This record gives sequence, C-alpha cells and structure tokens, in this order.
Amino acid sequence: MRLTATVSAPSALPGSGAIDGNVTFMDGTTTLGTGAISPSSVATLDLNSLPVGSHSWSASHTGNVNYAISRSTVLPETVQLATTSVQLNSSFTFPIAGSGITLTAIVSGTGSVPTGTVTFYDGNASLGTSTVNGTGQANFSVSTLGAGSHAITASFGGDAKDSGSTSSPLAQLVLQAVTSIALTSSANPSVAGVSLTFIASLTSNGSLPKGQITLKEGSTTLAIGTLGVTGAYSFIVPSLAAGSHAFSVIYAGDADHTASISSLTQLVQQGTSAITVISSQNPSVAGQGLVLSAMVTGSGNQPGGAISFLDGTVSLGVVNLDSSGAASLALSALPIGDHSITVTYAGDTTHTAALPGVLVQRVQQLTTSSLSASANPIIVGAPLQLTATVVGLSGAAATGTVSFTDGPILLGVSRLNPAGVASVSVSSLAAGTHQIIAIYSGDAQSRTSLSSPLSESVNSAGTTIAIASSANPTIVGNAVTLTANVASVGEAPTGKVTFLDGSIPLGAVRSRTALHL
Repeated sequence: MRLTATVSAPSALPGSGAIDGNVTFMDGTTTLGTGAISPSSVATLDLNSLPVGSHSWSASHTGNVNYAISRSTVLPETVQLATTSVQLNSSFTFPIAGSGITLTAIVSGTGSVPTGTVTFYDGNASLGTSTVNGTGQANFSVSTLGAGSHAITASFGGDAKDSGSTSSPLAQLVLQAVTSIALTSSANPSVAGVSLTFIASLTSNGSLPKGQITLKEGSTTLAIGTLGVTGAYSFIVPSLAAGSHAFSVIYAGDADHTASISSLTQLVQQGTSAITVISSQNPSVAGQGLVLSAMVTGSGNQPGGAISFLDGTVSLGVVNLDSSGAASLALSALPIGDHSITVTYAGDTTHTAALPGVLVQRVQQLTTSSLSASANPIIVGAPLQLTATVVGLSGAAATGTVSFTDGPILLGVSRLNPAGVASVSVSSLAAGTHQIIAIYSGDAQSRTSLSSPLSESVNSAGTTIAIASSANPTIVGNAVTLTANVASVGEAPTGKVTFLDGSIPLGAVRSRTALHL
C-alpha cells in the first residue's frame, strides 16, 4: 500500500517560498521511512508488507527557515489476512492401482502470492505435504492409492499474510491393475519318475502383485505358494506317471489386482532302459559254479522290478533288481558247450522294456595229457615215436592238436584221433637227455593241458671199421688205395677217418672216401 502526505501552509507570508524537504512516516512510534516533498507539496511512501493488525499512521514535516515543524493527525488502519482459495487437479483421470499420479494444488489469494505448505488428504488420511512454489503451486506424487473412489482434498495452512483454505474434494477413481500369470516347466516332455520344477510368474500393468498362488492338476490342489519380491514362485512336482497331465496356476487377485489363471499340458514319457550282462568266469569249468550278473540302467530314475535269465529258451531264474539296478544269479551245473545266455527286462511303471542282454557262456571240461615214447633210451639217429593221450574229465572226447616240445624246440604237431591220441616220429635228437612235453591246445569244450615232462635219453651209437687194400701184397713204388668202411647201428657215421702205418699218420679223409697212396 502507499501512504500519501500533503503538506500545506494555511497562512504563508509573502515571499516565504514553496514548501520543500522530507516527510517522515510513522506507525505509532515506529519510523516506516521518509519521502521527499514534491513541487505539489505531496510526499509518498510505499509499503510492501504490512503485518496483520491495527496500525496508527502519522506523518511529520521537519520544517525549514520559512516553515515550522508540523505533524499530521493519526490515521488508524487495520490490516487483515488475505483470503485464499485452493484449486486441486490430478494428472490422471483413471489411474491404475500402484501407478503414480501427481496432485497439483493451485493456491491463490486476495494479496500477494501465498507461501507455505499444502497438505493433501485422502478423506481424513494425510497423504503428504508439499511446499508452495513461487507461482502458488504445490505438487505431490502418490502411488499408494488403492483401487476404488477416493475423495482427495488439498489444505493450504496459510502464512503470515494469507489465511488458510481447503480445496473442494476431488473424486479420484483408481482402477484395479490387470494381472497376467505364466506357468512354465523345467522339461516338457519329461521322463516318468523324474521331479519337475514349475515356475509361475505374475505381472501386472500396475504395482507388483503380492499374495498366494495355487497350483492344481485338474481339480486337485497340489500346492500353494507365496509370491516373492519378483512376482515369481517355483513349485517342485515329484515323480509323475507317464501320460498327459493338465496343470493350472491360479492367482485369486486382491483389492488392487484382478485375478488371473494360466494352464500347462505336461507330457510325461516312459524312460528307456538297457541291460548289460557279464559272467564271473568265461569260459568256465564244468562242475564249477559261476555267477551271471546283470545291470539295468535307464533314463530318468533308476529302473526297478525283476529280470529273467535264460539259456536259449530255458529259464534259469528270475531275480529282483536292487536299488542300483543290479541283479545276480549263481549257477552250478551248466553242461559242457556254448550257452546263449539272454537277460530280459519287461520294464516298470516309469520305463519301457529293454532289449535283451546277450552273453555266450562257454563251459569246458578239464583234461589230462600223458606222454609216452616208443623206446627209452635210444641211440643217436634212431627213430623215436612220441605218443600223447588226452582224456576229458567230464567224459567228452577231446579234439584239436598236440604240440611236442623239447624245451623251446618244437618237435612236431599232431591232431588227436577219435580216441584222443596223437603221435609224432622224430629221429633228430642229439645225444644227451631231453625233457619232452606234450601240450594239448584245447577246443570249444575242452581246456588245454600239459603232460608231465618225459626224460628221454639219447646215447651215441657204437661204430666198427673194416680196412681193405687195393693190392696186397704190392710192389714198392706202386700206388695202393686203402679203403676204410665205418659201420654203425645208428645213423650213417660222418666225419674223418685217419689212416696210420703203425703210429705214423698216412693221411685223413672224410668217411666213405678212400685214401690213395
């Protein structure tokens, strides 16, 4: 406001001149300021801010050489708070629950721009407070309004110069957030007997939903889970039987979120299986026990049930699998020969039947081998017949070959006749003692065997010499041929013959050669 003082002199003397100088403005005893007197004898003072209450304005002129000091009468003035009003607006007409909106309060008044704070209310509940800016606006963001209708008001608390005021209620309608739920499987199709993980993920176009979700198979409730901070939950589903399974996950919704449901068809297949079979001894010996062992493996969980052992089409026994899928069958009396062993597995509720496990089990008889010689001792070069006899201890005739050895030297190989006898003839044994062994090679139903060593002595053969002359008597100076005939009971002698005249050597020639003198 502006205070104006008019200074006048009712009885001014001629020549006193114009009134000039300054006027001092007072509020009671408080100096407000001064104003220069204009040529029209007027002084003014502008007041920008007046405190609320009663005021006593007065003005005084300090005077000059021509005019005396003067003071106005007191002008009473009452200053009141400016009245205000609040207009409330929302950034969205139909926001989604959980999404943010901005409330704007515009505060206006009969005085200058109001200052201070505005408090926003949802009914009687305070939402928060915001400061009025230089344009008279206060903005407040809120995301906690639930679905439904809300009566929002903005209350200006006033300031030193402005009265408080409250807006008319703003009818703010908040819509439910629309949710969507998805259900996924850790494996689809899966194998029977294997647990699965189903992951349910819930989203919305507003705030993140909270609460519980329900997993069902058909109309049967399997589990209820509480959503995590990410809106997801994992269900562990134990072993499922082979076939098609209809699962669903349900979110019932809440005050701020709509309900939603998702379905999943889980295909569960039987696992495959396989068999391996081994023998504790192959080939085995007739009359001695053996153990057949089989292992059944499969995809998914461990196969269970029983397996069947067969020899051709003859059942040997049925054995239950242990927890590791293994089963064993002890046998004690398989006959001599090759046996086609098969192991069959028919499957179980979670596995299909396996291809048969196959093993050829060979059962052989023990054999004994004996060795004899046609003569012992013999002389060098004399023919020697070695005879081996092989006997099957289970009564079956042995077939195959026998090798005759003299230490590391192979003397010969002969095939057994139907009587189990094989022989060779040798004449190359040197003088001395020979350890001869017969080695039976075995056949499909007979095991190999060795004879005991045969100690064969070979002696040197005795010789005789007959000497003859081509002329006896002869004449001095004539040539004479001496002939020595070396005879032996063994092989024909070889080597040299030395001719002597008394003790005087005449010469040496190879056996069967004459000496010419």
